[in-house]
Amino acid sequence: MSKYLLEIGTEELPAKFSHSVLKQFKSLIEFELDKKLIKFEHIVVTSTPRRIVLILEGLVDYSEDKIIERKGPKANSAYLNGCPTNAALGFANSLDIDVCELEIKNTEKGDFVFGKKIEKGLSTKISLSSIIPKLVKSLQGPRFMKWGAGNIKFSRPIRWIASIYNNEILDFDFDECDPKIKISNKTKSHRLINEVLEVQNPDEFFELLKRNRVIAIRKERKEKIESLINQASKSLNLKPDLSEGLLNELTDLVEWPDLIIGKFSDEFLDLPVEVLSTVMKSHQRYVPLLLKNKSFSKLDLSSEKNISTTFFVISNGLKESNNNIAKGNEKVLRARFSDAKFFVESDKKVAANERNEKLKSVSYLKGLGNIFQRVERIEEITKKILKFLNDKSLEEKKIIEVAKYCKNDLCSEIVFEFPELQGIMGGKYLKYEGFSEDVCLGVAEHYLPSFYKDALPSTKYGAIVSIADKVETLISIFISGKRPSGSSDPYALRRNLNGVIKIIWGL
Repeated sequence: MSKYLLEIGTEELPAKFSHSVLKQFKSLIEFELDKKLIKFEHIVVTSTPRRIVLILEGLVDYSEDKIIERKGPKANSAYLNGCPTNAALGFANSLDIDVCELEIKNTEKGDFVFGKKIEKGLSTKISLSSIIPKLVKSLQGPRFMKWGAGNIKFSRPIRWIASIYNNEILDFDFDECDPKIKISNKTKSHRLINEVLEVQNPDEFFELLKRNRVIAIRKERKEKIESLINQASKSLNLKPDLSEGLLNELTDLVEWPDLIIGKFSDEFLDLPVEVLSTVMKSHQRYVPLLLKNKSFSKLDLSSEKNISTTFFVISNGLKESNNNIAKGNEKVLRARFSDAKFFVESDKKVAANERNEKLKSVSYLKGLGNIFQRVERIEEITKKILKFLNDKSLEEKKIIEVAKYCKNDLCSEIVFEFPELQGIMGGKYLKYEGFSEDVCLGVAEHYLPSFYKDALPSTKYGAIVSIADKVETLISIFISGKRPSGSSDPYALRRNLNGVIKIIWGL
């Protein structure tokens, strides 16, 4: 059994592509190997920010023989009085078999002569040399680019390719890059070490890279990052705000993860915890640290009761540079927090009614007016739902206020900068103005559920306006003729409808 290694070395890959390419590459190589009848035991596809790696284990050196059955002339033309005619002889000759090996089979159109031809299996090395370049060129992803004078497109410029079959270089044609790529058994270390390494055989590849500060196996890298974060946060008695999405992104941003502890100034604790967390996670890829056993309110405008001034940075640098890296990241974070603080303080000076008026200048969809008009439609739908429910425990004034102000933060500076905070900041700003907690919480939660397995609104006020919001979206999009088709659903109508059903089910 043989083993094959392919490494595509590139400039820094986008994190999303580095992750998504794994499944794509694996399915493509499986399809091609099955088509070529090449047997294998195991496929490993992994990636780092600078490389995509394929390893085929338990490869046979030759593909299986292929038996091809072909249909020939009609039986009465192939045989005369039981003797083969020139037609039968010619057909047998085309298959390179003896005429006595021909068979007569009955079909819907009568009796025909059939013959079986055996195609000998090709060398796996020859097959791979034609499969691999085709696969690399067929990989897909967002914003592929060309570079130099070459014609090939890829996520980022390809700089080297290692192709090794057992202990031999498996060459193939890949001359569309600029500069040209020479297929070799050479790989590269961590960027900051910047050494060219020679791979003698695929078995030593991962250990060779590890000795040169590259953990090439993605799963191993992910587990190390998670372990570093958990151990450090436990020693500080803090809780890491680490989502699966952020963990995946961090995994695809580093080749040799190291944890650095940073701190920010207490002056920023008067910002909402969601603002601090969003800046750290979404914009800087840091790991915020939450205080344990502390009560959390979605309406708090400060975060001193919820979050620590300590945060984690997952670094790809050298250990001796950690102090400089920490200072650099703290400086960047201070600037980002200062911007966020300015936005929040500016928003506090604007009343909710004034922000609502600004919605008149924000377009919705062509033919469907502006956001202010959309809010008016949400109000009307809310009134109809309220009338239908006839729930005496609900205050009509409050629920109408929730509907009226549900989109008021779309014209706030903080949401313009951080769109993921819409709704959340609207509720906080209303609380700051003195609106009742039911109204504020209803506005903060009316986007829920925004994705599969997301939480539902905790109050009936938020639940009813959430239904009204989603129903308005469904009706408006259908009226405009932009209905979902097949897998295409750009306005997330299916998600909105599922949200309505989940809320109704949970009421």
